[in-house]
Amino acid sequence: MSCSSEETTPPENTAFFHGDISREQAEARLAAEPNRFLLVQPAGSIHFYDLYMTDGEGSCTMQRLARSTPTSQFSIGGIATTAMNLADALTYLAERQAGWATPIGTGVPGLKVGLCVEIAAFLACESLRMAVCLPGSPEGVRV
Repeated sequence: MSCSSEETTPPENTAFFHGDISREQAEARLAAEPNRFLLVQPAGSIHFYDLYMTDGEGSCTMQRLARSTPTSQFSIGGIATTAMNLADALTYLAERQAGWATPIGTGVPGLKVGLCVEIAAFLACESLRMAVCLPGSPEGVRV
């Protein structure tokens, strides 16, 4: 399993994707820290995401990141980003653009990052267990 973002990666595998959470939950995860963001996909939505972000003062706002079909480019506030996937849309929004005066800041790790950390920890423990147990040895005998 790879923790990298690819063009064909579903949104739930994007590092800053938090699934279907409420505005209150999004704001709590941002914790009023300045210049942070996360992505939410409201239940039932197919072609849009809510981008929650804090400004330099820690105030939270939400912008809709949308596209009309799975193969069209993302737009925010009706302004096209030229991005065909979420990773490219976030890269676009990380810089000052026409109609986008405030670049997004640091992303709050979401579902995929948490899952990758859990899997890595499990694999590390499993490898350690395999290394310290002698195959075929009486139960309880360890190296």
